[in-house]
Amino acid sequence: MIDAQVAKAVVNRAHVLRRRDDDHAAFNAYCHVIARYADNRETLFDEPIIKAIGSVADLHAIDAKRAEETYRRAIDSGHPQALPRAANSLGLLLKERGDHVGAEELFRLAVDSGHHAIAPWAAHNLGWLLREQDRGIEAEEAYRRAIDFDDPHIGPKAALSLGWLRLARGEYAGAEVSLREAIASGHPDAAPEAMLHLAQVLVLTGRDEEAGNVVCQAIATGHPLVAPRAEMSLGWLLQQGGDNSAAVAAYRRAIDSRQPDVVAMATRSLEQLAAES
Repeated sequence: MIDAQVAKAVVNRAHVLRRRDDDHAAFNAYCHVIARYADNRETLFDEPIIKAIGSVADLHAIDAKRAEETYRRAIDSGHPQALPRAANSLGLLLKERGDHVGAEELFRLAVDSGHHAIAPWAAHNLGWLLREQDRGIEAEEAYRRAIDFDDPHIGPKAALSLGWLRLARGEYAGAEVSLREAIASGHPDAAPEAMLHLAQVLVLTGRDEEAGNVVCQAIATGHPLVAPRAEMSLGWLLQQGGDNSAAVAAYRRAIDSRQPDVVAMATRSLEQLAAES
């Protein structure tokens, strides 16, 4: 009991240090908690260990070597809360470093833990890693596994990623199924993004009118990143359909978003329309 109180007190003190912008001292304190208490299986230790690992992940750039040592200490402890969190976080660190073999091993370890909160996230990270290595079949398996955990946050993102993967491979029917699944979830980020990708599928399969409806739905979400891109897509669809006046209005709305990439594309499209008229 006393040790658990000490662990909580150290973590709370580290939080105070972070608020005071003393991140180095806070980082050292979080690492100390994991090194000192990861072997303890009493549930009273779960909260400080969970918070400490999450905070080390936030601050790992301070000392990546010590962060890795701390993660490995947590993994070696076998602690049911520490192991999956540390494996997933170290996997991300190794991926960032370019050690894809090590990252894959750790993501798989976190997935196999079956941890309700971490395993879905690790499965999605695994899919992302495998996709970047052009291992599409294995990436699809990882995304499916992430979806099967039925996590309300990660599941829709995994469905979106699977839809994107299938779209890139030209598997339009499968892509449509996955993207509609992401949209149906109502996830505030994944659903609007999936609408944009679904519109691509619909255009590629000759359903421009339906694509326009989906793009309008994406605009209606008001998502700060997706809606401006959807305005660009709407402008393109209207331009292809010969309604240049409405296309200009859509491009101008895209420019109003002030997103640099979107503004640049919309400006070029307006210049092209002007040159053609």
